[in-house]
Amino acid sequence: MTERPTVEKCAKTVYGGSWGGSPCARRGVNLEFGEWWCKQHTPSLIKAKRAAESAAWQAKYESRRQEAAARHQETDERDRRAECFPALVAALKAAVAWLEERPAGIHPEIQPWYESARLALDKAKGE
Repeated sequence: MTERPTVEKCAKTVYGGSWGGSPCARRGVNLEFGEWWCKQHTPSLIKAKRAAESAAWQAKYESRRQEAAARHQETDERDRRAECFPALVAALKAAVAWLEERPAGIHPEIQPWYESARLALDKAKGE
């Protein structure tokens, strides 16, 4: 009778149904650190898999962080403009009133700006 070569088992102790744990039942296929490991428990493969998962998570996190920063920047800009709006409308009203009260009338070169200012004021009033 011929002797079968000894098959090394995986060195990992797994904790499943038994209280104290038991050795992994798979055959060892990778030799690392002087011990045999199955494909699931090989330390270098586990480390590579975790590094890939971590890199994917970091990329997803960075993408979400950049999106949130862009949203906050847009909100801040909108809030800044909203704070300036009353002062801008008041200044535009004063400029239009000054142009309308001039005894010499509105100069032809200023007429297009005056008309766009009037339209902007009407739009601000909701007319």
